[in-house]
Amino acid sequence: MRKTIEKFAEAIKRHEGWFVPGQDARYPNGSISFRNNNPGNLRYSRSQAGMRGGFSFFNTYQEGLEALCFDINLKFTGQTRTGLGPNSTLYEFFSVYAPSADRNNPKVYANFVASTFGVSATLT
Repeated sequence: MRKTIEKFAEAIKRHEGWFVPGQDARYPNGSISFRNNNPGNLRYSRSQAGMRGGFSFFNTYQEGLEALCFDINLKFTGQTRTGLGPNSTLYEFFSVYAPSADRNNPKVYANFVASTFGVSATLT
């Protein structure tokens, strides 16, 4: 299960646009998620060091990655108030994780992550 969560986290990191300094001329200091050591662009984590621009920031990349994996695991196992659990679809997951109210497109997000695993975003 840990490997699946790590692969899932890596797909989220890619979709969130995590990149190091020098990869994009528009952001010479790296992406916001890079600068915040927050590969999932989490809005809150109990282990965050603080907040910047509405997102959690962590002291190290490893802390941010662990927070993302922890959040994914809680949602996968139904240990949150979100209504998500083991039988949730990827679309349902991303409707909570990256809601359209936050100017996200959960369907596009779900399809992106599903392509990483070679599965459908709508099947459990």
